[in-house]
Amino acid sequence: MTLVILPTVPATSQTARHRGPHPSTQQPRCYVDIASTIIDVRRKFVCLAGLGRAGQWVLHQDRLYDPKIDTRPQLRGCMGVTEIPLRSVTVCGIPLPDHTGLIWAGPWAEQIPNFQDIAFWQEKRDELSAKIEEVQAHRVHPRFTEDELQTLEALEQQPGHFFRVERVRRQKQLASDKVAVFNILFQLAKRGRPGQWILHCEDLYHPAIDTRSNSRQRPPEKNVVLRDEVFSGQTGQTGQTRTVESREPLELAWRGQGPAPDPDDVLFWQTCRRDLSDKLSAVEKGRVDAKFTAKELQTLSALESDTTHLFHIYAREREAKSKVPQVAETAVERDARAKLWMAKYRVVSAMERLGDSGLAGMWVLHHEEIYLTAYDTHFRDNDFNNVSYWDEKLVYLEQLAEDIARGHLTAHRFSPGELMRITLLERTIEYNRAAWPPALWLSRCRLIQYL
Repeated sequence: MTLVILPTVPATSQTARHRGPHPSTQQPRCYVDIASTIIDVRRKFVCLAGLGRAGQWVLHQDRLYDPKIDTRPQLRGCMGVTEIPLRSVTVCGIPLPDHTGLIWAGPWAEQIPNFQDIAFWQEKRDELSAKIEEVQAHRVHPRFTEDELQTLEALEQQPGHFFRVERVRRQKQLASDKVAVFNILFQLAKRGRPGQWILHCEDLYHPAIDTRSNSRQRPPEKNVVLRDEVFSGQTGQTGQTRTVESREPLELAWRGQGPAPDPDDVLFWQTCRRDLSDKLSAVEKGRVDAKFTAKELQTLSALESDTTHLFHIYAREREAKSKVPQVAETAVERDARAKLWMAKYRVVSAMERLGDSGLAGMWVLHHEEIYLTAYDTHFRDNDFNNVSYWDEKLVYLEQLAEDIARGHLTAHRFSPGELMRITLLERTIEYNRAAWPPALWLSRCRLIQYL
């Protein structure tokens, strides 16, 4: 998620301000607690729906379901089944909001849960959190029948359906993660001995930067070359694929204990990308101590002496870079950089509050010259680097967020097409929030390092 800027089109009074009481002043605490917990439960469902067949199998077993991500649509409304939409349930005398979206379905003879008991919802939320961890740890094995799989595949072909949107998203994310893993491995190779030590300890490797080429060749049949639509074996750039090392084919090999990684395993490549990114960061911060043996160092030195080998090229690049004088950052420059970072961070947080405030908040963001890609309804690109700009923007956005929270700004003028796109954006936002623990979700603000 990145933050970008365009010329301002300010929100005005013509964006339809509607005066009214703050909604939370009309809602007792018992209602707010249960409604917010139900929303958390729904987010867990959305997260599971985005975790492929294993996550969908968890949904398949649950009595609760969301019609937008239902794995049993052909069985709804059958005889002998009780269905209770949560919007028909009242808590503290107040109906639950429509956007909870959940329905409970079970046999007539089965006891209906007490939906007014917050303990039920807290237990369900914790149960789903545990299920998400099991899916991500590959401990859930779906057992769909052929007919059920055909139903899911048919849903994935429906334009606009959540399963189709998620399938396309997963495919794009999978391709992005694979190319990123390829690129990070080559970035590590460029970082000298610390980066090469990371490569030395990995089972995933590229032959052009392999630090264990001698041992990995015995026996060669244990080396698994990964090939698919992404790892095509072609060199350079193809389509939207960009690599940091255009001289080498886009492919990876694997040799280690157990089965080779599945090229279609989204979770494996996501985890691999994060793990290697963290290791690259540690290398760049000087936190990796290379522990090569004398013989291994001799092998690396021999590779660096080979003028045709990438290690030789990278060594010369490091040598040339080391001769360029480094200008130390002054205390004033560090302080200015820190202030700019914090100003941007606060604006990002204010914009996210607006994005989570419904269509009125999205309408405000719709006319902003800066935006977060996760909440954007346009395709835009730009940047500013002025602390006073970010300070002024923070005050402006916080005032609008306060107006929305108090019910003073509720209307919008999105077209039907824009509303459809926003629906897809909201699904992605819900998935991301549910998929990440709070601490990791907050770490998304690392995006500011790119500003």
